[in-house]
Amino acid sequence: MILRLEDTGSVVTFGYGPLEERVLAFAARQCDMAVGKVDLMSRLVEDLGLDGAHAQEFFVAFGREFEVNLDALRGDRWKRHFRPPDFSAGPAPAAVFLMLTLFLSASILAGFLSWTWLWLLVFVAIWLFGSRAWPLSLLWPDTIPITVQDLVDAAMAGHWVKPFDP
Repeated sequence: MILRLEDTGSVVTFGYGPLEERVLAFAARQCDMAVGKVDLMSRLVEDLGLDGAHAQEFFVAFGREFEVNLDALRGDRWKRHFRPPDFSAGPAPAAVFLMLTLFLSASILAGFLSWTWLWLLVFVAIWLFGSRAWPLSLLWPDTIPITVQDLVDAAMAGHWVKPFDP
């Protein structure tokens, strides 16, 4: 970004420093993105799609390339920023819902249950999908985003510096 000061004729440039450029290039390369699509406010999970096992590989490479001690990010603290690799329930909730629907439909047609049970199941499924409250997500708190700027800060300090509270 260039800012021209009309009164003095001076030009002030707001750009990235060498370390910021290296971290931006590293993040773009690791996430298979163009460097121009990554900025300091890019969030690793939400904007760059980095999560699970790929996030672990990313941080191993980041620590090695920038000589950053990431011990403070390990263990339970990792969970504050990333969901586990096997977090996505995949088709399991939909399969369970389908099986329950078939079971309840068969029970209703056989005369064992009333139609109220089927409507109750549909209502609960819509609520669970809408609130993203499937059992795994109930056990996992919201994560704290990590930005490229957080990576720059860690590279400058030589260790992880982002606080773990939102």
